[in-house]
Amino acid sequence: MNISFKGVKNAGAQMFTREKPEIIKSGPYTTLLPKGKHINLHIELNNEDTNDLDNFKYLLRAFPNKYNKNSMNIEYDEFIHPRFNEKEKFFIINDQIIELNKNTFPVFNQIFKLLKKIETMPPEKLKTENSYVKSLEAIDSFYYYADCFSKTNINGVMEIDKQEFMEMISKAHSPKQAQLGAKALSKRFANVLTEYLLT
Repeated sequence: MNISFKGVKNAGAQMFTREKPEIIKSGPYTTLLPKGKHINLHIELNNEDTNDLDNFKYLLRAFPNKYNKNSMNIEYDEFIHPRFNEKEKFFIINDQIIELNKNTFPVFNQIFKLLKKIETMPPEKLKTENSYVKSLEAIDSFYYYADCFSKTNINGVMEIDKQEFMEMISKAHSPKQAQLGAKALSKRFANVLTEYLLT
């Protein structure tokens, strides 16, 4: 089935690589963040000029977004297990880990098609609303936001540098960044789909 994906808005992406394990301390707790890669793409689907939202309704019901029933946050995490030194990979849709099997193959395949479409969409079709970029939905979708909003002044009041915030928004939500994220994710989906079909 051929599906068109023009009905996309509020697209954004982030990618980062942790070159070596990091130890993070928060009060009495210590967390080890392993060496690895993280990619995520956030999109909101609609039926503008298409039936995109309708085509993904079943998927959005199965993997609901806690902020917006029409949004999808697609994540890929790859890391080296600090104890066993083995590579582990996770695909996550709206905070739910999803494993590839005969039941989920259509889901992986449909998301792969969506990612490939976003890669080649005209940049002007990837619109971002001002109300979205400052929303809890956006803040919770990207680590960029968490870093900016975690700063407090000496009185314990949360602060954010406006220039830093605008740079971060520009980086995460530019059409170019969204398309780079879609391209990076589509490669991971293609790899796992090919592996599955060949085994």
